[in-house]
Amino acid sequence: MSGLAGYVLKRLLAMVLLLFGVTFVVFFMMYLAPGDVTAMLAANAPSAQQVVALRHEFGLDLPLPAQYGRFLARAVRGDLGDSWVDRRPVMPQVLDAVAYTLRLAAAALFLSIVVGLVGGIGAAVRRGSVTDETVLTATLVGISVPVFVTGLLLIYAFAFRLRWFPTSGAGSWRHLVLPAVTLAS
Repeated sequence: MSGLAGYVLKRLLAMVLLLFGVTFVVFFMMYLAPGDVTAMLAANAPSAQQVVALRHEFGLDLPLPAQYGRFLARAVRGDLGDSWVDRRPVMPQVLDAVAYTLRLAAAALFLSIVVGLVGGIGAAVRRGSVTDETVLTATLVGISVPVFVTGLLLIYAFAFRLRWFPTSGAGSWRHLVLPAVTLAS
């Protein structure tokens, strides 16, 4: 198979292999992490029975290859298991995060397009003027300054000093402004 169909098929196969490799590495890195999650989850003074019960509940009493196989089988069905921290299903939490991420990406894209068009048209109409030089300088600064620096500066100025926006959270449009401006810059 050649052409576009072959290219797409190769890319899909590469994506599946990459996903498999990433899950493999992350799964086994979690296994190699120090400490025992069941001892951490049990009350302040876990008894041996509590630890054994938790290990069984989370399937940590199975051999490592069986744990990985169980994880993969569930993940293919869309079941990422329960959180070790709050014991709620993980998939709804992931979907909530995806919804916030898409909202943030849309806001940043919209802001980039609007500011880019207005600035670009303004600079083009007034070529060689102060407006043109200001837009060019702002563009170069926006491209050159790392995003994390821009974000920290915006948080410091508009959330910490002026208190116009919250420093974190995801409840209202006010929580979206600083991250969207940061990503749009």
